[in-house]
Amino acid sequence: MRIPDEKVQEVRDAASIVDVVSQTVSLKQRGKAYTGLCPFHQEKTPSFTVDPVRGFYHCFGCGAGGDVFSFIMKMEKIGFPEAVKALAERVGIKLPTYENDDARNQEIELLYKANQLAAEFFSACLWKTAEGKSAQQYIIKRGFQSRTLETFQIGYSPNQWDGFIKRAEQANIKPDVLSRAGLIVPRKDGKGHYDRFRGRLMFPILNVSGRIVGFGGRVLVAADGSPKYINTSETPVYRKSHILYGLFQSKTGIRRENRVLLVEGYTDMMRFFQCGFENVVASSGTALTEGQAKLISQHTQQVVLVFDGDSAGLRAALRGIDVVLAAGLHVEIAALPKGMDPDAFLFKYGPEEMRKCLANTFSFVDFQLKQIRERSGLVNPKTKAEAARSLINTASKIRDPIEKQITIKDIAEKLDINEAILMHELKQTPGSESGTLSPTPRKASGRREKAEMGLIAFLLLGGDAWSELIFRTLEPEFFTGSYTRILFEQSHADFSRGLMPNANHLMDRFRDNPQMTAFIGQILSDEVVQNTELSQFGLDCVLRIIEEKYQEKIDAIQKRLKIEQSKGDDRAKHDWINTKKVLENLKVEVILAWKKNVEI
Repeated sequence: MRIPDEKVQEVRDAASIVDVVSQTVSLKQRGKAYTGLCPFHQEKTPSFTVDPVRGFYHCFGCGAGGDVFSFIMKMEKIGFPEAVKALAERVGIKLPTYENDDARNQEIELLYKANQLAAEFFSACLWKTAEGKSAQQYIIKRGFQSRTLETFQIGYSPNQWDGFIKRAEQANIKPDVLSRAGLIVPRKDGKGHYDRFRGRLMFPILNVSGRIVGFGGRVLVAADGSPKYINTSETPVYRKSHILYGLFQSKTGIRRENRVLLVEGYTDMMRFFQCGFENVVASSGTALTEGQAKLISQHTQQVVLVFDGDSAGLRAALRGIDVVLAAGLHVEIAALPKGMDPDAFLFKYGPEEMRKCLANTFSFVDFQLKQIRERSGLVNPKTKAEAARSLINTASKIRDPIEKQITIKDIAEKLDINEAILMHELKQTPGSESGTLSPTPRKASGRREKAEMGLIAFLLLGGDAWSELIFRTLEPEFFTGSYTRILFEQSHADFSRGLMPNANHLMDRFRDNPQMTAFIGQILSDEVVQNTELSQFGLDCVLRIIEEKYQEKIDAIQKRLKIEQSKGDDRAKHDWINTKKVLENLKVEVILAWKKNVEI
């Protein structure tokens, strides 16, 4: 159920954004505001500002911004309802509960409880049973330290049909819960269940909050028809395509390094982490998915693919390139020797050699060309054309238009093909014109942009007395910036319903659009707005927007003027004079109306 607006506001009023942010960022007071190093990107000079009076934060470096809920959402990678609940718990406010919510939450909690019990059971089996000693010897012989095994909660599932079922019975967890958690499987004859994981080294899979949602199990003794790895089936808490193994342990390192090393397997990820590379995650042995790429984008924009050096690993890398680029991320590829995966490479050569490998990564263009040359070469026009089309197809996934054009130029130079021909081919590629997942806002230019942003800030920072005059004078089409126009339209709609423009209301309304919430935080953090006499500032913004709008009409008339004067036609001249008069009269009318509210 939706949290009532009044409760959201109560939580917001009770929380201090400075206190909340200070738990992550070291803040220093500078006048009325607080500053610190931005937690969302690397910087040496503080550009992150928190306004305790208005309750907003903004980074002048990376553009991140919003209110206290936005900060928690962005830091903890959670949704708005979860952020409100988390903050309510911190400040001691009890939120209303609903029967449906309770039932759903109880179901989820039971699944988490079952997975946690399973992890504890598997861990005990690994370290405290005679059967588990063989699994201990296996994993330790592979060079994994006890600390690493504890960090990733590695365990062992005994080779029994009902070992875990019996343990769950002791904990009073019913079989139907275990089945929904993917831990046990119904027998074919319908009489009872049996353990899904038997005789396997167990890798608990955690979500970004650190709760166990599933498991991967590696067989120790190969059996006929038994797969090397099996995973928990899809459950309400485990969606394989939206989970990255090791993200919980590595998210701090990823932010610190501002890039992620992406590998395939559990042991690849663990080996990297043990060797000091704390910015690594694994796709859990499957092809990278759109959901996983989106999850990466919440932590960094830089991805290095480190896949096996065999043919299957190279194919996985090629598939991963398209997925990463389509998510708007920058991708590089680290090439390992043939026949070696990251685990084996690090075990044999150590972290220093891996650092050298990571310092000499390939762009996707160079990587794909290398693969093409090794397969068939570029010996004739046909193979060169095929290579060009393959590269263009991948380049079409790039969302940044400038990066896309630079990449096409790079392909043209390396294949010695005319760039214009490749650009034409790119336009014919399906989906090549699809830009970002959410449209980038169109910006007004120069003074007009500042005036539009300034007017929205004026309305939200206390321009209530002039709201009626502003909404009567200006129309949405006066705004050329996508975001400023949307905010003006929404504020106008609120005003028509008797509501004054309010930053918190707008922030909540656009909570699912982080770009918009950051934009609101940006315009409210503008030093020009904060250090200017509010009334005069608002008037200046209104007049500038009016002037810019009428200037469009005047410029259009001037174009007609040159043509019609040569023909002895004075109509354009009269239109020009009349439009100038209308503009001047409107400005005077606005100034006089403004003065009725306050003496300027």
